[in-house]
Amino acid sequence: MNKGITLGVILFLLSGCGETPIQDRIAHSPQTLEEYHKNIIPAEEKSTVNNSIQCFFDYSAGVKDAMAITAKFNSDLVKFLEGQDVQFYSIGENDEPEKIEMASKEAKLTDENNYIQKGSKLGVAISQMANNLNAQSLFVTDFERVDNYLPKTDWPKPGDFSAPHPIEEGAWAQKEFQKWLAEGNQIDIYAAPYAREDAWFAPDGPKIKNHIYTIAFTPKNWLGNEKSVINYLNEKTETNNDYKHYTFNADNIIVQSKDKDKDHGVLHSMIVPQWRKKGGNFDYYQISYEDLETFYVDESMQYEENQKKDKRVINKLIIKSGMDCFDDVKFDIKVYDVTNTFVELLDYSENSAMELEYETTDNVEEGNVDSTLVSPQVTPYNFSKGTIVNDMFGFTYNDKGEIGEVGEVGLTLKDNFNSYVNVMFRVDFLVSDVSRNEFVTENKPNNETGEVLSIKYKDDRITSLPSSLDYALRSLQPDLKEKVVYSVYFMIHE
Repeated sequence: MNKGITLGVILFLLSGCGETPIQDRIAHSPQTLEEYHKNIIPAEEKSTVNNSIQCFFDYSAGVKDAMAITAKFNSDLVKFLEGQDVQFYSIGENDEPEKIEMASKEAKLTDENNYIQKGSKLGVAISQMANNLNAQSLFVTDFERVDNYLPKTDWPKPGDFSAPHPIEEGAWAQKEFQKWLAEGNQIDIYAAPYAREDAWFAPDGPKIKNHIYTIAFTPKNWLGNEKSVINYLNEKTETNNDYKHYTFNADNIIVQSKDKDKDHGVLHSMIVPQWRKKGGNFDYYQISYEDLETFYVDESMQYEENQKKDKRVINKLIIKSGMDCFDDVKFDIKVYDVTNTFVELLDYSENSAMELEYETTDNVEEGNVDSTLVSPQVTPYNFSKGTIVNDMFGFTYNDKGEIGEVGEVGLTLKDNFNSYVNVMFRVDFLVSDVSRNEFVTENKPNNETGEVLSIKYKDDRITSLPSSLDYALRSLQPDLKEKVVYSVYFMIHE
């Protein structure tokens, strides 16, 4: 084969469409809208779904009574998991989890001889769960971490509450919880009560009430899946009054449309858009100014329930928090004029000069020329959010559901709307504020969650679990503020 190498440079210049109305240019180039929104409000990338499951069981001596009480629940859980891509582990005094063969004696959850290990190095399980970001994991434990076991001769004397004990009291799982929740994943804890001796402070005294926890880590891609582990656990515990269920999520905002009308979308039914584009996390509507003005002055639009006027341009969009661990999540809007930005982007897309370098090879045997792209060189476009506008739209939020549905957001027209014709807007619906009551303050539980998730020893409480959750959620709370959860574009034209 004889080959000759030639380098060619091809310059493509596409003519512009400057005189064509912007709404027509967008309708002919909807991918430009997608590209713009993707760069301004990046969508979360979906990770690969991992079907494997890790299941850890605490095999330390301290959980013997708890495992006896919950043996039926745990055995049913194992039966549910068997047949899936699951691996079982025991956690005790060893530095690494030990695999459990479910056909072995060690797998019998009712056998008290399995719960004899003096230590409980729980951190290795929590770390392994948090690092496996795309897979479901479970841990059945009392969350009593003992890395360095003390022999009984060194135990505190009964009533000597100032004496040290080997249980880790700090928020030792904070980093792992934060890492997991920061990815939009979820933690569920199912707590079952049991009684055990106060081994550290009053071994000869009455038994004290504590809880055994089934801690489930669920990746965001598994949330809402009927085959998920938490779906099974929810069904098992919702009718079981012994179990208390707590959910922790730092990135779960529910966005829904009340109307499935593909033409109107979330708009008031009296407003008919000339064209609509539905994206993954945005909507785009082209509306004539005349229709908008008619809507604004029309006195006939009413709620059927109580005959009050419904003057919301958007009245079919539901936005609400799905985060039970945050007590109050508030929403608002920011409005941008993106007209000039979009004209520039369309001009760039339609008139961009792209310099492409090709390597061409004469293929004598084939009788043709092979052409290979070496390096495309494109001048990058600087995407702009646009200019803030405060006198076009107002925002309403239905937090009580007295009229309509809880979580219903509304977009109203301000009196100055008539000064905006042939203008394109982007309305970002966002989290404006978020607050929560912490589970623990100064190592004392503040609420039921803090009480149930802490370990009781006579008058003392070990708050490692609720404190770890507190610190993790507190670290992630600032990331929620100003988070855009949905956007609506309006092109208002003559």
